[in-house]
Amino acid sequence: MIDYHWKADFTFFGLELKGLFNRDGLRLENDPGRKYFVQGSYKFTTATKEENALWKAREFVDDLLNVLITGANLGFYSSFPKLVDLNVVCENSEEIGRSGQGIPNYPRVGAYEEIQPVSIDAPTLSGYIDAAGKIRSKAGQDYDRIATLLRAGVTASDEYAKFIGICRAFNALYECLIPGTSARDVDKIKMFPQKAFDRTTAKSVVDLYSKPTISGWGEMQLRLLMLGHMNILEMLSKAGLKSEKGTIDYSAELATARGSSDPFIILSSSLLCLYSVRNGVVHGSRYSYQEVDFLYLCSLLLQEVIMNALNIHFIRKYAI
Repeated sequence: MIDYHWKADFTFFGLELKGLFNRDGLRLENDPGRKYFVQGSYKFTTATKEENALWKAREFVDDLLNVLITGANLGFYSSFPKLVDLNVVCENSEEIGRSGQGIPNYPRVGAYEEIQPVSIDAPTLSGYIDAAGKIRSKAGQDYDRIATLLRAGVTASDEYAKFIGICRAFNALYECLIPGTSARDVDKIKMFPQKAFDRTTAKSVVDLYSKPTISGWGEMQLRLLMLGHMNILEMLSKAGLKSEKGTIDYSAELATARGSSDPFIILSSSLLCLYSVRNGVVHGSRYSYQEVDFLYLCSLLLQEVIMNALNIHFIRKYAI
């Protein structure tokens, strides 16, 4: 048997080196064409193709980021280096092929924390500013509070911080829409879809994340392929997610709900699954490199829920 020799190429944004670093298979150097971009490569081997080379590369990169944040003692994410690009290739693929061994195909991961520029013209920006003023004057600070928490979550530099940040925005949103009640968080989450959405909107969210195919979905497609699922609701229904005491199987309830035609029931079950994920992350019991893709997909669904609810209860109501 021949060992697999891998090379992982990646890029950091928000970092500048004082000279070239080259040690133990890791090479880092400043991108000559872009300030605060660092190009990196890491060479390693695996004994078999069953050893997931992409996860091993991501584990190494995460370890490197952890060393940086520990040494810098930053304590915040806004200036912390972000992984922009990751590509894993087998450098001795021809030799492996001639020996009859298989080579895994890892798609290029080009959107991990990829920075997307915002393009907007002056009239549109003026309209947004006017709309923000209308919302603030009619709805007080609620919208700003929820939107600020959402923005902090979406822009966080790792999937754990991102998911928890978006969860905080969701908590603020359901406290706003279901105020003055002694109901438990679980009960508020169950009530949330019918409080937040009309049936058409609820159905559109369910349809988007329960499509039978993932063709052409870009980053969502990539993450689902990595986990072996067709869509996010299927992923949650097979994740074994349970209540805090373990007495209720939220994933099983979602699997049952998906057989119904009621989007409110499906969304309630989905949000309870996300609540279970949130509890695991907060209490530190969910942590592995394989879960990065899982958390990314959970964040996508929760962000979609929040954005639609904000649109219905604030933007359409006060700004249009």
